[in-house]
Amino acid sequence: MKRLIYLLPIPLAVLLVLGIIHKLRETDKHYTVQERVIKVMVYASGYTRPENYVIVKSEVSGVVKDVYVKEGDFVKRGQVLATIDSSTLREQLRALRERRLLVEERLKEGSPYRKSLEEEIQNLEENVQKLKSYYERRKELYKQGLIPKEQMEEAERSYTAALRSYERAKSSYQDNISALTTERRELLAQEKALQEDIRKYTVRSPTEGYILAKYVNPGDYVNSVSDNRMFEIGDIKKMEVWLDVDEEYMSLLREGQRVFIKLDAFPGKTFEGRLVLVNRSIDKSRRTFRVKVEANLPPDTPANATVEANVFVEEKKALLIPREAYKDGYVLKDEGIRVVRVPVKVGHMVEDRYYEVLEGLKPGDKILLP
Repeated sequence: MKRLIYLLPIPLAVLLVLGIIHKLRETDKHYTVQERVIKVMVYASGYTRPENYVIVKSEVSGVVKDVYVKEGDFVKRGQVLATIDSSTLREQLRALRERRLLVEERLKEGSPYRKSLEEEIQNLEENVQKLKSYYERRKELYKQGLIPKEQMEEAERSYTAALRSYERAKSSYQDNISALTTERRELLAQEKALQEDIRKYTVRSPTEGYILAKYVNPGDYVNSVSDNRMFEIGDIKKMEVWLDVDEEYMSLLREGQRVFIKLDAFPGKTFEGRLVLVNRSIDKSRRTFRVKVEANLPPDTPANATVEANVFVEEKKALLIPREAYKDGYVLKDEGIRVVRVPVKVGHMVEDRYYEVLEGLKPGDKILLP
């Protein structure tokens, strides 16, 4: 398939009829090398696409519960298009909320949970004070020689054990409150994440436009990894043209260049547009880059219609010879009294009929035709 095309100039009245070319002057057996103005075109192919075109895909896997739109409907940005069954996640969310409410209830000042722990601490504190007083009395009596040392030491052990129990209870209380606080924070984070996941089960339109295609119905299963297309949306009143061009021609294209477009949907017709975007990123697998064209296409232009186009690059002067005169790098040049085999360097083909001569001939030279 040709991608860089050279055309001979054409009358202004038939500018878009690219096949009409001025016939070069030639004899039956000879051809006079001539310098002519040719048009350099870059071939590209692609498709039409509505403005704001998007494919709405499912972010989650599940069974489609409801579909609220049909093909041809106009939708606004954010409008609900469909819902996917999220009952399992909602049950998980309900359990998380119940657990969080329980934790928050326990954390409240004066809650039964905190009261029971605080009462236990208070009882242990009173016991510590009681055993401390008892131990101090035993110690004084021992100093006075009124009781044996064993009784004093037994009172000390009882006091020390009660004090340890009291300190452990206080530490445990703080640990329990800290653990509940941490659990509440984690539950809130889990709830938020789960709510974000549940929101994905409500499919909304990311743009304003018309439903061009609907791929799902209630009861269908969608997979977030594959086969997850649900809708196509776009503004069918504003059609764009996207073309793929071989990477070797990137340096030739720039915004503003004229483009001549043909669509299979409108056989025999040619439309003119202009390049409005040249994507400077190469598709590694296809070795092409993409360009966008704005063109005044008919209102009934279908989306995703096949497009072939030629981008006008420049006009330039070139020496032309018929392709049949050139063979294996040589032409036969008529020098009047003799015919000489002359090496010629040629460039691109023009209209599949002529070669552009780069070196070896000059205007007015006569060459033989087979």
